[in-house]
Amino acid sequence: MHLLFDMDKKDYDPSLAGDESKVFRRDSARAVIFRDGKLAVIYSQKNHFYKIPGGGIEAGENPVDAMIREVKEESGLNVIRESVKEMGYVHRIQKGKHEPLFIQDNYYYYCDAEEGQSAPCYSNAELAHDFTPDFVPLQKAIEVNTEYNRLHPEDDMIERELRVMKIIKSQLQIFEKSYQSSFFKILYDGCDEELVKKVTENLEENLSRLLAFFNLEKLKSIITVQIFSELEGWRNFLEQFHPYYDYIIGEAGEGVISVLSFSQYAKTQNHKNDTLEVFEKVIVHEFVHVCHREIIPDFERGYNSVIGEGLATFLSGQSYNKEVEIPPKEIIFDWQKLFSGSYDVYSIGQKIVRLLAEKVPHLKLLEYSASAEKFYEDWEKLFG
Repeated sequence: MHLLFDMDKKDYDPSLAGDESKVFRRDSARAVIFRDGKLAVIYSQKNHFYKIPGGGIEAGENPVDAMIREVKEESGLNVIRESVKEMGYVHRIQKGKHEPLFIQDNYYYYCDAEEGQSAPCYSNAELAHDFTPDFVPLQKAIEVNTEYNRLHPEDDMIERELRVMKIIKSQLQIFEKSYQSSFFKILYDGCDEELVKKVTENLEENLSRLLAFFNLEKLKSIITVQIFSELEGWRNFLEQFHPYYDYIIGEAGEGVISVLSFSQYAKTQNHKNDTLEVFEKVIVHEFVHVCHREIIPDFERGYNSVIGEGLATFLSGQSYNKEVEIPPKEIIFDWQKLFSGSYDVYSIGQKIVRLLAEKVPHLKLLEYSASAEKFYEDWEKLFG
């Protein structure tokens, strides 16, 4: 199971970690269950927060068995064992209330539950919170816990649950609102209402130009644009596919554009000083990738990263380093070496695309864009 995030307060003596007599360990397992689009939760009617059903793992018990038992006790739901899938775990370490060191791994699982629900069975500690099981929209749980966390920043459990809920939202790509035109469907949260207008205008302004460049009469389907309103959610979305890199603020798939909201640029290192104009170019950049995919018969074999990024930066009007050196052929056609961090891929790509546009007719440029094999065969003829 992969790590979702660490919660390390660093308020303890690190030398104690190896001394089991000084450590109290209490791991837990929890279930992420949706029914009719709503999340199963345990609500504290006394303190007004939501937690994800689950609890402590007993000695000798495996996490899945503990999760199924705890969910039954807390919510009255019967988890379908065959539906259980790992989501990830949260590692927590801090000074304990009664012990020098407290360590806890909290395991989360996506799963389904049988229809129906029996009465929960709460401990005295749980009764003190006046818990009750419920199903609520994920966004409501996030908003309630956000307010609780603001008033009670010392409550590590709810801070953890809030962060996990935001990850669930990003992994399942759950957004509050949507806007749809004839060509695009934009998914976003309410805080990005104004940004959606910019995105819509930008895409519609560039649609005809980009379709003409790629010799496309129309798009195969409506393009979905996802705007992530929080950096943590964006990071967790990216980590489903590859390691997170701070410089990545946009991604494109087949018919899908995913971008980080401009409001979150200030939280990054690479883009904290960027302007709204940069965000608008990122949208066009990713749209170029979507159009490019539509002319490649076999994307896995036909796509070349250098031409792909070159076209995207060139057609979106992004700047590049004109003096950049084009690396050897063996680098150009090895994406792992190319993206190792040693090369300015975007500048290299745009320089190559600009040179190709000077050397060959437009249809030939599109042929190279659609066939990495053909581009590989003609490399020496083109660049010596």
